[in-house]
Amino acid sequence: MGWAGMTGQDEDGDPLLVRPYILSEPGVAAPRSSAETWPEPAPAPPAPSAPGAARSVATHKAPVPLLRRRGLLLAGLIVLVLTVASGLAFALRPEAGPPAAGLAEQPLPAFSAPDPAADPDGGTVAPSGSAQSSSAPIPRTRTTTSTPAATRATTTPATRPPTSAVPSRAAPTPAPTLSPVPAAARVGTIGADGGLCLDLNGGVAVDDNHVQVFECNGTAAQVWTLATDGTLRVVDKCAQVAADATVHITGCDNREAAQWRAGKNQALVNIATNDCLTDPAAGTRSGAGVQVADCAGAGNQRWQLP
Repeated sequence: MGWAGMTGQDEDGDPLLVRPYILSEPGVAAPRSSAETWPEPAPAPPAPSAPGAARSVATHKAPVPLLRRRGLLLAGLIVLVLTVASGLAFALRPEAGPPAAGLAEQPLPAFSAPDPAADPDGGTVAPSGSAQSSSAPIPRTRTTTSTPAATRATTTPATRPPTSAVPSRAAPTPAPTLSPVPAAARVGTIGADGGLCLDLNGGVAVDDNHVQVFECNGTAAQVWTLATDGTLRVVDKCAQVAADATVHITGCDNREAAQWRAGKNQALVNIATNDCLTDPAAGTRSGAGVQVADCAGAGNQRWQLP
């Protein structure tokens, strides 16, 4: 006995049924084949007669092509991206600010009536009312004053004061009487009020060091020279008046602030200011800085020159 079609599949991939058969030996008659016992094929389902009737479901579904599946996946992805983008755009949308004030919301300028103007003919112009139009004529109210002829005749123009009535300027204060520059240099100490001597602070010969009164000690800081060029010198520096009326030393030159002359009442006068060398402490304090002041002939302006 043998088997015909042991394996096999139909078009849908289902296994095929096999039917056994017997191989006869040589010289033996082949047995009679039996009748086929295959089941009858199932009848086709009737077509639905009305809408909504049940339809038969196909036993096998045809596979969806790969290209169609990719297209559906791509369409779904595009829809998802558009949804997310629209949500972000809505979330990031700037908030609307308050509406800008229009022309109608701005306050109008307050109306002010014009001031009455003087009429060229001598009258005054009355101000127009607020209810009147700007194009309406402005009524004028003319005010005239009549001056009697007699009054006009007696009116006289103002007269200027005579030239002699103008006060004259006061005469300048005369400068103190000064001695000429010495014919020969006068060298030595210069005594001050209270037994003190004119002194250079610390004996330091640097520019802008100040001059003072100090106890007489005979040092080089108290050896002064009234030179023939009108300068007052100490340690090869010249005494000059500063802007604050104090006296300091500087390099010698021809400046007027460093020019000194002997005056009356034993005064020592500065040429640039016409003021007298003065001890503001009046000899009561050793180390007081000297300055210049108006010449008054007082004791603190008296100096014993060499």
